[in-house]
Amino acid sequence: MRTRILIPIALSLCLMACKDKDGDSGGGNTDDCISEGFDGAGLYSDNCAACHAADGSGASGPSLETAVPNRSDDDILSAIRDGGGGMPSFDSLTCGEQTAILEYLRSEHGDGSGT
Repeated sequence: MRTRILIPIALSLCLMACKDKDGDSGGGNTDDCISEGFDGAGLYSDNCAACHAADGSGASGPSLETAVPNRSDDDILSAIRDGGGGMPSFDSLTCGEQTAILEYLRSEHGDGSGT
């Protein structure tokens, strides 16, 4: 009897702890953000291309062609989320949308092996 009560309670607590503010799983841990269903190229075009150029070569913002390969995933996601150095924050994007942009940047500019 006791087990029947404790298992649902434990499962409920785990599920609540694993949700972040955007409803993605992961509790804010970027490793667990789901990018599936988001168009990284479209999100980049809508949110990033005005400053970093459509091809990432840089405009009013720096070139991503050289920056992306030399930065970790966490560094890039932090820059997207928090901004800095003249870049605005994009914390209004969900964790999944931010991760989709990261995956798009990796596919276009490198895997981060320079870190």
